Amino acid sequence: MNYGDYKEFKITRSLGIRSLFTFSLRDFQSGYIYKGEMHDFYEAVIIMKGKAVITAGKNVYSLSGGEMILHPPRQFHNISNESGENVSVLIFSFRARSFPEIEDGPIFKLSQKESDTLRGIYSDSLSVFVRDGVNISLAEGRQLDAEAIILRLELFLLSVISEKNKREKPKRGKSSENYRNILSVMEKNLSADLSAEELARLSQMSVSSLEKTVRRYSGYGARAYYNIMRMQRATELLLSGESVKGAALAVGFSDQNYFSARYKKWCGGSPSKVKS
Repeated sequence: MNYGDYKEFKITRSLGIRSLFTFSLRDFQSGYIYKGEMHDFYEAVIIMKGKAVITAGKNVYSLSGGEMILHPPRQFHNISNESGENVSVLIFSFRARSFPEIEDGPIFKLSQKESDTLRGIYSDSLSVFVRDGVNISLAEGRQLDAEAIILRLELFLLSVISEKNKREKPKRGKSSENYRNILSVMEKNLSADLSAEELARLSQMSVSSLEKTVRRYSGYGARAYYNIMRMQRATELLLSGESVKGAALAVGFSDQNYFSARYKKWCGGSPSKVKS
């Protein structure tokens, strides 16, 4: 179409939030350990007050007030409070149709203005969404307000992510190296079906130390988390086009039917549905 002297400049959106799952402000008491999780959408965790230990994949970080960590889809993550005081945490999770690549790590230092902006968005969301536990739904007649909340979230994230000087180098907890070593051992042996004793031997630790370390940073026992990693690897293979049988063999299951049953128990759905 001819626009005369006008030339169209098309904008490619690098960030587009499609839906919300959670938007909550919570206080965690001293000694709190969350049972870690993973899901196929993004989650931003902002420490509003206090100090928390965050597990993100194989890494463990110590975050203080005004710091944000961004968990990408399918990253195992966990939060615990090892300090002597309560920690206040703002969490929002979302699915995005597009999202910019983050090169230097998932942790960002927020200015007071940025923290206040996010707190304001959360405060306004309380009248826009109806909360049922961690889940939200739209309050009647608030569709336009919900769209405004989404746009404000996008502007906030774009501002924080695009300002390279805001990006912080991850701060690892001093006692997290054993955890990284254990996960490396598990990662190298996903095709086996190792016992806690075998995992401890390969990690050069006692069983009690192994269990204590894994539970501290994941919320799970060693065997339980090892199985989570096996199912995560199976999911990656299925999504890449691998057959159910091939995925089963790759994570140490010779019986496809048994694998399917265990996969459904751990992941909530059959492996065949992941491929469809």
